[in-house]
Amino acid sequence: MRVELERASHKGWESWHLRRGPLELVLVPQVGGRIMGMKWQGLDLAFTQPEREGIVEHVGRDGAVRARKRELGFPLWGGDKTWLAPQSRWTDELPFLDLDSGPYDLAIDQATRERVQVSMVSPVCRETGMRITRTVVLSSSDDEWRVIHRLTNASINEVGWGAWDVSMVARPGKVYLPVNPASPYPGGVKTFANEGDSSRLRDAVVSDLGTVAVVECNQPSAFKFGVDAVEGWMLGVIQVAGHGLVGYRDGDPRTRRAIAPGREFPDGGTSGCVRPPRLARFRRGSPCSWPVSPTGHVVPDPVRWELRAVSTSLGASRHGAPSSDLPVQRQQASCLVNAPSAADVPRPSL
Repeated sequence: MRVELERASHKGWESWHLRRGPLELVLVPQVGGRIMGMKWQGLDLAFTQPEREGIVEHVGRDGAVRARKRELGFPLWGGDKTWLAPQSRWTDELPFLDLDSGPYDLAIDQATRERVQVSMVSPVCRETGMRITRTVVLSSSDDEWRVIHRLTNASINEVGWGAWDVSMVARPGKVYLPVNPASPYPGGVKTFANEGDSSRLRDAVVSDLGTVAVVECNQPSAFKFGVDAVEGWMLGVIQVAGHGLVGYRDGDPRTRRAIAPGREFPDGGTSGCVRPPRLARFRRGSPCSWPVSPTGHVVPDPVRWELRAVSTSLGASRHGAPSSDLPVQRQQASCLVNAPSAADVPRPSL
């Protein structure tokens, strides 16, 4: 299946579109180097903040960056982006303005019928001295697409940061997260009690399937839950009117690959978390304790995403894993035991 690259517009922004069959990725370098659209058969599953669609933030290059950031507040923007972790070291408890809302340069590294690779490069952050490069790769030979994060220290000091991939996806749906059997959190799921109604809603939206936790993101409720898993994957199953179930996968459950055991992770030590209300926000971070020397680089493992239609049944096979007709899992999610049926996912009116 051939891959295409086209320059166009998206919700008022200039954009670059990567296409392969029913999949389309929409890159908006003007706003934090984001993948602002993730379309399946023409339907966009990415969340964008309606109030900010088409807006380009002029961050300026004077020294008042923190004052401008406080004035702007915490815009969600939407889509998929890279934050620096840990969040506890953000100034003013806000994302860094140059990296989150500033314009990125875009370079086409490769554009053939078999493979498209595009890099979006941030300006040097005036608060941290860091530069982020986000490289998006779409190939005709793979079912997934990759986002490669590169952190560059342009300052004169050694610093310690990690790459934090945050993807905002429209609800309703369910999110499956691997849990750590040795986790200190109940059921392997951390409740962020200071976020919305997390404590009150936990029993209603979090289910324990043993090796997997399920978070339901169906209602406009504010909560936040995370896992300190040692396996680097998560899976969202989204109900879309007229399209059935669509699976949104990060990582490969089949490999059950450990992700830097023993290192500190962002967001209170969680390697992946979910946070509505208007969206299902998937977060997966690299360890945030990597030292980065002056002019040095950190390139964590690529984040591998996959977007596919799901069959009408999410039932488990006799082996305990989802049945072999689930194309989104491609027989890779052997640890998703006792998965719910499609009937458990509400059908909204869109």
